Amino acid sequence: MKNPSPSFLARLFAGAELEKAEQRLRALEQASADTAAKHAQAVAKLAEVEAELKVRTDIMNVTSIVSEADKKGDILSINEKFIEVSKYGRDELLGKPHNTTRHPDMPKSVFKQMWNTIGHGEIFRGVVKNRAKDGTPYYVDAVIAPILGENGKPKKYLGVRYDITANEIERQNARGILNAIDQSYAYAEFDLGGHVLSANGNFLRAMGYVLEEVAGKHHRMFVRPAHAVSPAYSQFWSDVAAGNPQNDLFEHVTKSGGELWMQSVYAPVKDEMGRVVKIVGIATDVTAQVRAQNMLRQAVEQ
Repeated sequence: MKNPSPSFLARLFAGAELEKAEQRLRALEQASADTAAKHAQAVAKLAEVEAELKVRTDIMNVTSIVSEADKKGDILSINEKFIEVSKYGRDELLGKPHNTTRHPDMPKSVFKQMWNTIGHGEIFRGVVKNRAKDGTPYYVDAVIAPILGENGKPKKYLGVRYDITANEIERQNARGILNAIDQSYAYAEFDLGGHVLSANGNFLRAMGYVLEEVAGKHHRMFVRPAHAVSPAYSQFWSDVAAGNPQNDLFEHVTKSGGELWMQSVYAPVKDEMGRVVKIVGIATDVTAQVRAQNMLRQAVEQ
């Protein structure tokens, strides 16, 4: 409804006061319009934030194992990924302590550290081995964060975990294989130019060096000088750097100048694109066998 305009007499006698009232009215109307515009902007911004939050939550539910726990560690909520990986039903977990899925292999000290960290309002991150309902282990990269109340103290905890079981098992298998090799064979790593990157104790003991004496040095320090400058030696490194493994009986020279025969495999290590990034040498000392064969051959020849 439109406000009636003041009459001529009202304007004549009210004068400046009426003009001021009209100015205040226009200011109020403008303020109301501004408030409405800001409210509309706030509503639109809130809808935008809610939409973005939903996308983030949907992504997290697909990729992550998510749960909420109260201050005692009892489970308040879990997502479908938690159910899928743990193999428990929702009703079997809600209200239960989080240690329901704890694997007995996990040291208690890890959880003591976790509770100390999140209890002080800080974020904890670590690799945790859990146990599914059927007894199978699964590994997670876990991030546990406190949600603080008005008093600044944790009122509950949010846990977001990433299933790294396949990677962890592969890592453990690789470590087991490397440990087995390390115990039984001489092992060294080289860059594509033939320079030593690392070497294990068996390799160093056989050659008579310590790691600091060989790291960064070229493999030629382990062979006869005449062989080191031969075309065959250069071709050897070109071939293995090109991705072609070399498996043969090789003569080496120890730090003291002694003869050392190694049955060796030099193999390229490739990245995910198939590019050779380094070379590993795995060998066993067969000097005694070679010397015995040479002595036998010499005896036969005589």
